Amino acid sequence: MVFVPFTGIDNHFRNVNLGADLIAKETIESYTWLLTCFLKAFVRQPKFVVTDQDPAMKQAIESIFTESGHRLCMWHIMKKVADTVGPTLCNNEDFKRRICNIVWTDSIEPDEFEMTWHEIVNEFGLIDNSWISTMFGLRSMWIPAYYRDEPLSGLMRTTSRFESKNQFFGLVSNSQLTLVEFFSHFDMALETQRYAHRKNDHDMMNTKPGEYGPNAKIYVKDKEAFGKGFLHVSVIVADNDFFASCSCKMFEQYGLLCRHVFVAFSVFEIDEIPKKYILRRCKREAVSNKSKCSIFGKDVANGNIDKANEIVRDIMFATENICNMFFTDIEILSKVRDQINGMREKAEEGSQAKLILKKNYMLASLLGYYQPSTSTIQVPTGIRNKGRGSHKRFKSLKEIAASRAGKRSRVCSVCGEGGHDIRTCKKMPVYPPKHPHGP
Repeated sequence: MVFVPFTGIDNHFRNVNLGADLIAKETIESYTWLLTCFLKAFVRQPKFVVTDQDPAMKQAIESIFTESGHRLCMWHIMKKVADTVGPTLCNNEDFKRRICNIVWTDSIEPDEFEMTWHEIVNEFGLIDNSWISTMFGLRSMWIPAYYRDEPLSGLMRTTSRFESKNQFFGLVSNSQLTLVEFFSHFDMALETQRYAHRKNDHDMMNTKPGEYGPNAKIYVKDKEAFGKGFLHVSVIVADNDFFASCSCKMFEQYGLLCRHVFVAFSVFEIDEIPKKYILRRCKREAVSNKSKCSIFGKDVANGNIDKANEIVRDIMFATENICNMFFTDIEILSKVRDQINGMREKAEEGSQAKLILKKNYMLASLLGYYQPSTSTIQVPTGIRNKGRGSHKRFKSLKEIAASRAGKRSRVCSVCGEGGHDIRTCKKMPVYPPKHPHGP
């Protein structure tokens, strides 16, 4: 089966798995169904989708993600350059340096990219290369020069993201795993990923950032090369409203202000970053830290859901701080554990009797499928083969030949030759013998 993962970038600029799917075939119908399920789970469409050059996936994205931008992965495209241009150009350092300078950069404009691309194609004799011509026709879907204003967070031009994603899934899957084993390994891998995310959240919540003010030292070059020109920072101040924009487009792509804008802050003596430049993904509360047990429905008895969520978070943070504070003192940790367990036991005694889960119900809850109360048994369809079939396993040709090598072949008991027996032997005499002149 084909494994299709959905990978995004979290608020810590790390890869995060949003979901995964197993499909039987890479067809338009399969991908359409898959993207429909994804949209149903996440409610809204992603801003941008980065995929390889699968034509079926491209058509499915255009029909389902109508509001999303579709881009092609630069890493997958650049991997094919070596097989396309041949070993001579593949080992040419000048060719590799010049092609990478216009592909793996977002600091040039489309006009400069097209001019340099044509120069490289003409100089190295790639005019008649059909693959090169096709990739140039699709340049707006994979060359960063054409989407410098789009917030892709460097997703397309960072090879380590795709390499780390392949390594992440390669650690939990191989061709020898069964479906049940794969799900078990996949769940463990996601738990590892969730732990790393919670650790980053904890470090962010308990770490104070460096202070920014008029006395902060910011170093930046007076003139920095930008293609064939220079970087330009536009600043507008009107009615206590500050607006800054830099030609490097770092804020538009990554959501973070560049150092050139911070120089403008220092010049205009602005001590606090305007709220318009602080995106939600850069805040500590970017990802909700609500406990799973505090996610209530609308018909829950507790009407003050937000207050209950706040209390649950305080309990979790207090418990975590106690564990970190007395981590080296086993005696105190044991007392805290005993007190928490005592409170839990009292709460369980006062609650209603729990339902004793049978084995079948436990498996159903694990798989997410429950057996219906009524079942309709239909007449099975007819099949060609008769009987119940053989329970013997299939043997390979090598194994069959090896098993036959040690066995003695059967021969006819009359003539001593193989390939037949006494019933079909031609040398077997006929009784009684026929008279030459008839009976």
